[in-house]
Amino acid sequence: MDSYQVGVFPYTEDGKVVLIKTRDGDYWIFPKGHVEKGRKDHIVAEEEAFEEAGILGKVDSCSVCFNTVSSKSKQLCLYPMRVKKVLSKWPERNERERVIVSISKAEKLLEEDLREVLKSMAKKYL
Repeated sequence: MDSYQVGVFPYTEDGKVVLIKTRDGDYWIFPKGHVEKGRKDHIVAEEEAFEEAGILGKVDSCSVCFNTVSSKSKQLCLYPMRVKKVLSKWPERNERERVIVSISKAEKLLEEDLREVLKSMAKKYL
């Protein structure tokens, strides 16, 4: 098991965030995936955003890393991504639910550890 995963903190121009459900549908999360050897983490994070959430944008090359309980890995490194386009069709659209919500709504949807991640990232980027 990798010691960390990479993903995006996807935010819109009007200060909302994009969340997706886990494949089993139990939890709301940020789009993320496993580190891929020989590939830059921010590129992997950008691809995960497209595949899992159907969103396009440019990720910041600097990530913010957090220790998480709900993630199967020990650490989650998120790259801020300003969402430029929300697609109606994307690779995992039949496997995951996607929402674009306010920070206050996202706080209600996320588990405690990701709620803390949300607050930290929102304070820094929104």
